[in-house]
Amino acid sequence: MTQLSTLKLWMGIPDTADDELLKLLISGVSVAAEKAMDRIVLTKAGQDSYSDYFCVQSGERLFRLRAYPVSAVVSVWSCADDVHVWDSTTLLASTEYWLEKDGDNGVIWFQTGVLLDNVSEGLKVTYRGGMAATAAAFETAYADIAQAIRQQIKHEWVARKSAGATSFNTATGSLMWAFDEDWLPEVKAILTANKRKVLV
Repeated sequence: MTQLSTLKLWMGIPDTADDELLKLLISGVSVAAEKAMDRIVLTKAGQDSYSDYFCVQSGERLFRLRAYPVSAVVSVWSCADDVHVWDSTTLLASTEYWLEKDGDNGVIWFQTGVLLDNVSEGLKVTYRGGMAATAAAFETAYADIAQAIRQQIKHEWVARKSAGATSFNTATGSLMWAFDEDWLPEVKAILTANKRKVLV
């Protein structure tokens, strides 16, 4: 969620001696942040779509997808919850659902009567989306989150030799890391503000 060059400039690290260790921290903190926000942040290389699954309760008509903003819905299937058949027999027509706010908030709505009432049913949505394709694009579009990630990385970098830390070895050295998703308060506030809100 941040570039190595941006992080090093912000932390005042001019040389390349610790680049591999910093890359480990960027990766580790970014993965933990993605988990904390319950969102797919960076579009994965070679993966052009994602699938989210829902167990639909009676009366539910809208759901929030994990990789948003959503650029397009590829296909949607609906079937009895105990069957899980995702083929042409359970495929919904594109006129039976739509994206709220053009997909910006990841919410997909279903026409009244499309999803069965009083029946537990499974829903599969395959779509394209995500917050950004690259770390550089992410830093531009979500500067507040990228800055929070850098703050957490700097905190972990300073605390890397603390007792109880986990050791990671690379070709250029080792890193002691005590991070256990114990976010700095200001970082946690940013992640919480950008967390996927489950609709109930």
